[in-house]
Amino acid sequence: MASVSVTAKRFYAATVIKAAGCSAETFRSWRTRNGLFPETHGSASWNKFSIIDMCVVWIVAELTSRGVAAQMAVNAAVAAAPALTELCDYGTDAEENDLPEIVHQIWFRIAERKAALALNVLDREEQTPVVRLVDFSASVEDALHVDKMGLPSCILLNLSYLMLVVGQVLLDDVDLEGASGERIRWIGQFSKLHRAHATPETTKGKPRTASTTSGKRKAVRK
Repeated sequence: MASVSVTAKRFYAATVIKAAGCSAETFRSWRTRNGLFPETHGSASWNKFSIIDMCVVWIVAELTSRGVAAQMAVNAAVAAAPALTELCDYGTDAEENDLPEIVHQIWFRIAERKAALALNVLDREEQTPVVRLVDFSASVEDALHVDKMGLPSCILLNLSYLMLVVGQVLLDDVDLEGASGERIRWIGQFSKLHRAHATPETTKGKPRTASTTSGKRKAVRK
């Protein structure tokens, strides 16, 4: 079995898209037009992503759904990656079939920290987004960076909800690279897993479900 850490790039785009709730076209647009994950451009092989990458894409999707321009959303999400990595790092690698424990450990660390993610993306004069972890006990004015006009300059994201969404995907339907470099798919709750190759059209006699998601967000382009 291969190990999985929060920064290990083991998951294929289908899983990332499912976690973000966006379409493949939107995800591709963020990468090609807005510079998300530039290291994956021009790759001759299938691109793979990490748990932190999934969180980053979810943040982009969430910000654009709130009216933030795609470029600012990408910049803010990328800027949040180091803080997310430090917050979510559970310290030890785990095997791919230990994903329930990984999800639990990450969610526990987020809950223990009692923090939300504040992203300074509403200040029109600020070109570089400022990202902060805000304690739940902070005042609304401090958390949102309310200015003299009473207007917020930040958007707050609930990290527990972020991990709830990403974690649900990790537990239910994962397209990832196996220990020997093969592409595999875990389907169903991880307590009752069965393994399936990602390429066949059927799984245990049932049609293989397409990697789509309901409630797709519309791409916001700039």
